[in-house]
Amino acid sequence: MNRRVSWRFVFAKLAAAAMLYLGAAPAYLLAGAALMPSRMGTAALLPLAAVMLTYGAGYVRGRWRRPLFAVAVVLAAGLHALLFLPGRPLLLLYALPSLLLMFALMPAMSRPPYREWTVAQAGLGIGLGVAGLAFSHCNVFTGSGSLLSWFFSGYLLLCVFFYNRASVTEAAGEGKTAGVLAPNRRLITLCCLIAVPVANFGALKTALHDAALWVVRAVLKALAFISSLFPSGTQTLEQSASSDAGGFSLGDEAVEPSLFAKIMQVVAVVLAIVISAALVALALYKIGKWLRKWLRRVRDRLQAYTQRIAGYQDDSVTLFHWNDVGRGAREKWERYKRRARFTPWEKLSAGEKVRRIYAMLLARSEKRDPALTARETLAGGAAGLTGEDAAELASLYDEARYSDHAVSEERAQAMRKKAGL
Repeated sequence: MNRRVSWRFVFAKLAAAAMLYLGAAPAYLLAGAALMPSRMGTAALLPLAAVMLTYGAGYVRGRWRRPLFAVAVVLAAGLHALLFLPGRPLLLLYALPSLLLMFALMPAMSRPPYREWTVAQAGLGIGLGVAGLAFSHCNVFTGSGSLLSWFFSGYLLLCVFFYNRASVTEAAGEGKTAGVLAPNRRLITLCCLIAVPVANFGALKTALHDAALWVVRAVLKALAFISSLFPSGTQTLEQSASSDAGGFSLGDEAVEPSLFAKIMQVVAVVLAIVISAALVALALYKIGKWLRKWLRRVRDRLQAYTQRIAGYQDDSVTLFHWNDVGRGAREKWERYKRRARFTPWEKLSAGEKVRRIYAMLLARSEKRDPALTARETLAGGAAGLTGEDAAELASLYDEARYSDHAVSEERAQAMRKKAGL
């Protein structure tokens, strides 16, 4: 059982457990809203305890693994029985989602890191979350809407990193992700840190407003405490004389506070204001300095990531390229235009007229064979000519197409008459 801690294994399995816990949230939160709507906190914590027990048992390898998992299942079932059996035995049904999570996570603990779930399983979790949000509007599951929205948001963030790793691994190969995955993951983290506050601007604005009010109240309480150290209230002669005259009283006439007390009160208030302003200025300076340092670091990381990507070569092979598609489309269009443009007979040269005669005869024939040459086709009678006319056209066609000799216009016109065109 004693073995060196692999942080890659720890983080990978924690991410897998978190994806399972958040992705399956509709199953146990909807059940909790239906069975115990007033105890949604318990409904969310019991599956989390079951997942963590499974994680602890799955971290151990060897012959102790199965016994520890059995102990984890017994502990999870016993926890549910301890909570629900004395008062409401029907709530023991809520143990079923927790046990299902345990039996789903345990095999994933044996798989290689970051291969615990497939892309299809991650997509199933997204579909389950959307369905859960839809069902949460029903009267039976009303209490689960808020928790489901938070859990689904967290699951979507985890899915972003999951799909990023899957796509990079598939494109670069298993052993070539070290130089690309880490900066790519940091870039996605930066995008999430920007996108999440923007998407939840209303909640963020409310939180900042509450935080500002809390700071103001804290400053006012500090000022009130400092002022209380120098009381400025009235003191009666009866209270001052009772200690000297044994209860002798001259009435309830009020005595004004001393000049020293007034001066110290003003000094205390001014000092508190100066200290508060100095603390706020120091905090703003530290925050600005940290932000400048952080933005500089992000800029350096982005530059390093850009340089690393510039030297990266994708070894994946694809048979589909948009350039080939465009090139093929252009070639087909050129062929179509050439076919559509019909050059008049008068504008053709003598050699082109001979070739036009043969093409027209061949187009009218039903016995043409693409495997035969022009001479063989004409000799076989497929073009409708026989004897001397076929032999003469074959000679003219070979001379017009395959030689540099100029065919005379008279021979081309005479052949056109013999072909009957």
